[in-house]
Amino acid sequence: MLIDVRTRFAPTPSGYLHAGNLVNAQVTSWLARQHGGQLALRIDDDDRERHQPEYVEYIFSALDALQIDWQIGPPSLGEFLQCNVRFRHRYLHNQLSLLPEDLTYACECTRTLLVERPCPCRALHLPHTEGETVLRVFVPDDCVVDVNGQPVLVKLQLGDFVLWRRDGIPAFHWANVIDDRDLGTTHVVRGTDLQMATAAHIYLARLIGADRVANATYLHHALVRGADGRKLSKSRLATAAPPILDARMIQRIQSLARTVAEPLGIRPS
Repeated sequence: MLIDVRTRFAPTPSGYLHAGNLVNAQVTSWLARQHGGQLALRIDDDDRERHQPEYVEYIFSALDALQIDWQIGPPSLGEFLQCNVRFRHRYLHNQLSLLPEDLTYACECTRTLLVERPCPCRALHLPHTEGETVLRVFVPDDCVVDVNGQPVLVKLQLGDFVLWRRDGIPAFHWANVIDDRDLGTTHVVRGTDLQMATAAHIYLARLIGADRVANATYLHHALVRGADGRKLSKSRLATAAPPILDARMIQRIQSLARTVAEPLGIRPS
């Protein structure tokens, strides 16, 4: 049965896009074109304290330089800046009601405490209070999610992961699942470092009946690494200048994209 393919490029403007982000954008756009599908631009801007206007502006400049078109999402920087993040947060918070009540709980533990001892908070029935607690989802010990033929023990790998942060912002996993459900996403292209995230998203999608997300095609490509062999990250490159999108850089991005796309069966276009 043929399906309408819909995929997305979902950058976080917490720094300038690096070469790995640009490769992901290129590969994702090729996937959409290969299947005659749609590409969505979804800028994950929930944590606006970490975002700078120049980071967002660079996203649009980079996609333009790579000649990547999208059919869904803000068509320009100006329209993106009109988005109401507070309304979005209220909407995402309301969607938490879709989860079985006995599977979510407030937690006051810090990361340091969780290294030292197991979390007791589920049994304490604490109130979920901004500034004091996070909201976690309970994961059974025997929960196994198949990711590209590999069984992932979600509890062992991720524990009871966070849905809503202490600072009142939706966590990546929750926002991602709701956004992909609302977009009607059928295909997700990610780096191999996000395979555990994929397992979390499939688990959450099943809990809220988001079947299309739970059954989406998830493709994980090899990571683009720096000259030192380390994974590229916006936080590590926070003080670096953005990649200059000249002809040489674009050629490099497209060459890297071909390398990581081929094993996934994605053809350059």
